[in-house]
Amino acid sequence: MSTFSSSNYTSADYAKYRPTYPESFFHYILKNAKVTSLQSLTILDIGCGPGTCFTTLIPELINILKDETNPLREVKLIASDLSQTMLNEAERKITPLLDNVKKIEVKYLQGKAEEVGKHIADHSIDLVIAAECIHWVDAERFLNGIHQILREGATLAYWAYSDSVFIKVGDANGKTLDNLNHVHDDFVYGGEGKLGRYWEQPGRERLRKLYVNVNEIVEKDTEHWDGVIKCIRDPSQGNAQAIGGADEEALKMQMTLPFSAYLKYADTWSAAFRWNESHSEEQRASRVFHDVLNKVVNIDYDEEVTIEMRTVYMIAHSK
Repeated sequence: MSTFSSSNYTSADYAKYRPTYPESFFHYILKNAKVTSLQSLTILDIGCGPGTCFTTLIPELINILKDETNPLREVKLIASDLSQTMLNEAERKITPLLDNVKKIEVKYLQGKAEEVGKHIADHSIDLVIAAECIHWVDAERFLNGIHQILREGATLAYWAYSDSVFIKVGDANGKTLDNLNHVHDDFVYGGEGKLGRYWEQPGRERLRKLYVNVNEIVEKDTEHWDGVIKCIRDPSQGNAQAIGGADEEALKMQMTLPFSAYLKYADTWSAAFRWNESHSEEQRASRVFHDVLNKVVNIDYDEEVTIEMRTVYMIAHSK
C-alpha cells in the first residue's frame, strides 16, 4: 500500500470521494461485539486511513456512554495506519468530535498491521476493526498478532468493498448495463493502455477475490476463532452468500451520485494515482475512463448514476 503512504497522495480526496459504509453497519458490529455489556471498551482500528470508521463510531459511542442503563463508562480508541499522512487526516477529523467529551480518549499509532502487537499489551483489546485494508497484510501473521492482543471472547470485524457495478445509468437496459460493466472491468484490470499493470499486487487481487484467502484461514481455525459470520455481496451475480446467520443487507453499499463524482472517486484508486503520475493531465485516468465508458453509453458529467459495490464482511470472536 505504498501509494497511500506517499506524501503526494491527497488523503482529503480519499475521504471526500470514497464510498462510505452504512451507519447501521457500525451499529451491527457493536451489537455483535456486545459493547453495552462492558464497563470499559478498547477498540483498535487497523488501517484507519482518514478516520472514516472512528468518525462514524464516535457519535454512536457517545450516545451509549450517555445512556445510564448501560454499564459502559470509558472508551479507548487506537487508530493505526502505516501512513502518517492518513493518520494526520484522521486526527484532523476526529479531534473536533471529542470536544468536551471526557470519557473517550484516542491514541494514534503508525506501523504495520502485522506488528501492532509490539505496541499493544496482550489480551487488552475488546474489538478490532479493519476496513478496506486486509488485502495489504500477511494474513497469517496479522491474524496471529490480532488474536494475541484480543481478550478472550473479544471481536474481530473486517470488511471491504472492491469494484463497483453500474445498477442504473439513464434508460440503459439490462444488456447495455452488462456491457457497460464488462467495459468497466476491462479498463480497470486490462493490459496495455489500461489500469491493470498499475495496481499493487498481490493486494488488489486479494481484494478483487473478496478476501477468500483470509476468510478460509479464520473459518478453518476453530482453535482460535468462534461464532464466525460472513457475507459476500456481488450485485453482478444478483445474490448474496451468507454464513453463520450473517445479515445479507448489513453491508449493502448502493448509492446514486453524479457521474462527475464517480470519476473523482476513480481518481482515488491507487492504480489511477500511479497512472496519473506517468501521464499528462489530458490523459488523466478519469478522463480516459470517461471516454471508454461513453463508447457504450453517453453519460453527461452531471448525470446521476446508481452503483453498488461488491462487498465482504466477516465477524469472529476470539477463543
